[in-house]
Amino acid sequence: MKRIWKRLAWIRWSRLDVVLAAGGGAAAYGIGWMFYQHPLIPLLLVPGGWFVVPLVRSVLERRRYALQQLEFSRFLQALISALYAGHSLESAFREIEGDLRREHVQERSGLLAMLTKVNQRVMLGEPLERALADTAELWVTEDWVLFTETLAVYRRNGGNLLLHLRKTAELIAAKIQADQDVQVIMAQKQTEGIMMNLAPYAMVGLILIGSPEYAAPLYSGSGRLVITCALALILAGHIWTFFLLRRKRL
Repeated sequence: MKRIWKRLAWIRWSRLDVVLAAGGGAAAYGIGWMFYQHPLIPLLLVPGGWFVVPLVRSVLERRRYALQQLEFSRFLQALISALYAGHSLESAFREIEGDLRREHVQERSGLLAMLTKVNQRVMLGEPLERALADTAELWVTEDWVLFTETLAVYRRNGGNLLLHLRKTAELIAAKIQADQDVQVIMAQKQTEGIMMNLAPYAMVGLILIGSPEYAAPLYSGSGRLVITCALALILAGHIWTFFLLRRKRL
């Protein structure tokens, strides 16, 4: 919990973050009203809506990483095809950049921006492996670092560069494909976790709408203690699910 509060304290709030925090606070107040039907008690739950911000940021970060992996996989497949077609390494990079531009890939794409900068530096006479290493900040993934280091080692030690590079690219592409398959399974589990976390509120809402007199004893006397314990268990389930899914992130 201290780690989460530290992240919330140092977070740089954007307009999206403010909207998410406001929406999370409103949802927390609505949940508090559902369980207590009191105008002041739900205010204690409103700060809990701030946890929506790092949660959504984590989801967006995973999506960005998955998109990078997909683009990198496409890049490796195009590189392998170009090398098999007889292109040199520098020519293959220029060919891939041209293909991306013909496909009208957006300039903000990390792959296209990286290839453009690399090819510009190669045209100025800089070695390809040095240009790739210097532009690694545009493509911060473990597989990209492995690819650039492998290329630098082969260029430095000599040997059949194209053969070794094709094998390395094929291995990395197979690894990315396996990671994507696992990510699909994890996405299904995350969806199941979200549905299970929303189910208690749906059940309480249906009871309040369909049979309000049935739930009336929970909002007076010792019934408030019972519903408070139920809410605490539900919130504990949310926290457990959140940390479980984050721990299983690949």
